[in-house]
Amino acid sequence: MEEILREIYSALDDVLRKGAYINIVFNGEFEHRSQVTFVVKGTVEHYFELTYALETLAPRGVKPALKTLMLGAMFMLKYGSVPDYALVNGVVALAGKMFGQGVKGFVNAVLKKFKTLPPPVGIKKEEADLNAPEFIIRALERDGFDPAAVLRPPVNDNVHFRLGRKGKQDDIKDLKGLTPSEAGGWFSKPDPRLKKLNADGAITFISPSSMECVNAFGDIKGKRYLDLCAAPGGKAVYAAEKGAVVTAADIYPHRVDLIKAYARRMGLRLDACANDATKIKNEWINAFDCVATDVPCMGLGVISYRPDTTINKRPGDIESIVGVQKAILNTACKYVAPGGKLVYSTCSVLKAETEEVIKAFLQHNGDFSILSYKNNTEYGRLIMPDGMWDGFFVCLMEKDK
Repeated sequence: MEEILREIYSALDDVLRKGAYINIVFNGEFEHRSQVTFVVKGTVEHYFELTYALETLAPRGVKPALKTLMLGAMFMLKYGSVPDYALVNGVVALAGKMFGQGVKGFVNAVLKKFKTLPPPVGIKKEEADLNAPEFIIRALERDGFDPAAVLRPPVNDNVHFRLGRKGKQDDIKDLKGLTPSEAGGWFSKPDPRLKKLNADGAITFISPSSMECVNAFGDIKGKRYLDLCAAPGGKAVYAAEKGAVVTAADIYPHRVDLIKAYARRMGLRLDACANDATKIKNEWINAFDCVATDVPCMGLGVISYRPDTTINKRPGDIESIVGVQKAILNTACKYVAPGGKLVYSTCSVLKAETEEVIKAFLQHNGDFSILSYKNNTEYGRLIMPDGMWDGFFVCLMEKDK
C-alpha cells in the first residue's frame, strides 16, 4: 500500500503543487500505472469538490504538500475500491512518515469525517459540478456559452491521428471505427497497434483542430513558414510534411528539443530554434510567407484531456494571458512578407482571447485583413469542444502586398 500511495502522491504533487501538465506527467514511468492514472486523473477532475470538502473539514488550512496527499486520499475514499479502513490506515501511516507523527491524528480525523460531509450548495456546488472557479464560469456565461458544454465536454473514446510519410493506408485499414476527419486525419477506436505505429513515425496523434490551424494557410508547398509557438511540434511537422520550408521556434530550449525529436520520428527536416515570441527578431522581419501563432491561453477548449486546466487559476489570469497573446501577435505580424498570411489560433473559446484579440490587432494594423477559412464568427472560426474536436479558435489574415 505505501509504495502505491507514494507513487500516486509524487505524480499528483507534480500536477497540483508544481504545476506540471497532467498529460506530460502521464508520459513518465510508473510501476503502478493504472492506479496512478486513475487517482491522479480523478483527483484533478474532482478537484473543486474535494477542495471544498477539505476546506470545510480543515478551515484553518492545510500545508500544500499535505493537501496533495489528503485530496488524493479523499478521492480514493469516495471513488476507489480500496476498503476504507485499509486506505485510511495506509494514508495516516504515510502522512506520519512524510510530515511528522504529529499530523497523524489530524489526517485520521479528517478522512473519517469526509464521507459524512453534506454536499456543497450555492456557488461551491456550481464550482464542484463544473470543476472550475466561479470567475471562469461567469466569463463563459458572459460570452454566451453554456459553461457545462465547455467545462464538462462530451467524453469520446475515439483517437485521432494522421498518416505520416512513413505510413501506408494498409497500416490502418483494419482499425475499428476508422473514419476520415474533415481535417484530413482519421478517427478510430483505441488499438494497441497505434502505439507502435506512432513510435515508428507511420502515424502521429494530433487533434483535428490542430491540423486545421495549418490547413487554414492553404497550399504551402515551398512556402517559407514560421511557427512561433511550435512545441511540442505537431503543427510545425505537419506543415513540413505539406511541403513548407519550416522554422519552428519556442521560448524554452528543452521544448525545442521536443520539436526536433518529433521531426526525427516523422522523418522530416525543419529548422528548430529557441526564441521569445514577444520580442522582435530583426532577421525575421518580412521574411516569411506564412506565420503561425498558436498562442498560450487559458486552455478551456482542451479540458477533455487536460482537466488540470482550471485548477490553480486566479481572476487576473485572463487579463495576463491576453497581454501575452497580443504581444505575440503584434510581433508575429512583422515577420509576414507582403502578401503573406498570418494565422492566430488558440485552444480557448473566451472572447477575450479570441475575437477581442483580433479586433484590437486590426485596429492598429491596417495592413492586415481577415480571410475566410470556414469562418463562423466575424473574426474567424470558433470550434467548440464536442468529444471529437478540441475547442479552438482560428483566424486567417493576409498582409497587404
